[in-house]
Amino acid sequence: MDRLAEAMGVHSREAVPDAIKALNTRLGLPVSLREIGYPDGDRDEMADDAAKSFFNAWSPHLPTSAEYKALIQEMMG
Repeated sequence: MDRLAEAMGVHSREAVPDAIKALNTRLGLPVSLREIGYPDGDRDEMADDAAKSFFNAWSPHLPTSAEYKALIQEMMG
């Protein structure tokens, strides 16, 4: 993350997410799944499905359903 911060010209790894959001805004990219027309659904069900996904087998961190739900809520906008 430090290398990404350096490449983006920000002073710390903590500044990277805001720099990415600012870049997306400057490019006119949508900031949420809702803006691109992704249907809103039962977020508990979506989070449970994500937690059970076989893709998690390769993840260095196994998110809980609660973590997935928070992520989905943020992504939906």
